[in-house]
Amino acid sequence: MSLEGLFYDWVKPEELEEAHKIELTGEQTPAAISNPLYITELSQDFHRTKQQASMHSSNAPITSRSHNQLSHVHRLRQSQAPNLFLGAYAPARTLIGYVCATLSPAASLTHDSMAHHVPGAPSVCIHSVCVASQYRRKRVGVQLLREYVARLASVAAYERVLLITHANLRDFYEAAGFEWVGPSAVVHGALPWYEMRRELGQAPDAPEPAMPPGLWDALNRPAGNRRTPSLFSSLDLKDLCAEGSNKYDILCPREKCASIILKAGVAKLVERGSIQANSHKI
Repeated sequence: MSLEGLFYDWVKPEELEEAHKIELTGEQTPAAISNPLYITELSQDFHRTKQQASMHSSNAPITSRSHNQLSHVHRLRQSQAPNLFLGAYAPARTLIGYVCATLSPAASLTHDSMAHHVPGAPSVCIHSVCVASQYRRKRVGVQLLREYVARLASVAAYERVLLITHANLRDFYEAAGFEWVGPSAVVHGALPWYEMRRELGQAPDAPEPAMPPGLWDALNRPAGNRRTPSLFSSLDLKDLCAEGSNKYDILCPREKCASIILKAGVAKLVERGSIQANSHKI
């Protein structure tokens, strides 16, 4: 399938039906898969039904019970955090993938942080990353996550993006810019979960270059306190250099200026072959 014309937008309430179908029959990259920790009242029977459905083709039957429960999950997430439910769309606004999340004040993912949405909290907890079957293995998921993180980074209130996944998907999330944290305290199912994160804070400003000792004092020293400068032509090379470096400050030759061009001890004497040069008066 061609990805030409792919674009991203927040999923609308009327598009949740398509999101349900994608999650039940498409490619799911556990983050977690429609995280069962979010809606604690969902039955274990529902999770088993959904996992079985995900292993079948897109034509696999979806029971009324599983469909209704998943519908409730998506509608609750979209209603509570519509600006955390981002979709990837093919032309004509055909939903082909999505990522959704809720907010938590916790700096790490736990059962509690995944089970509640706290408006205004700084941690974005990703629950699902899903791509339609016909668009899998085309990097739609990676591109979607990068777009998602870019949008979150523009919101000052958000400090980090968190998710839990299985070890086999580490490379997938690292390609989207997430960092591996390590084993998660969350326990669900037979496979262990691992936490990954993406910090959204701006990089610290680069430190200003250090000023050489004495430079500021020299620049601010009144001209009257400076010794009368000497021209190069009045000094011998051995007078100008000490241990292969310039012995004195080099000043601007203009009258009443005398600004320091080069501090003493900064330049290095390098001997090269002689060249013919025209002399000019300064």
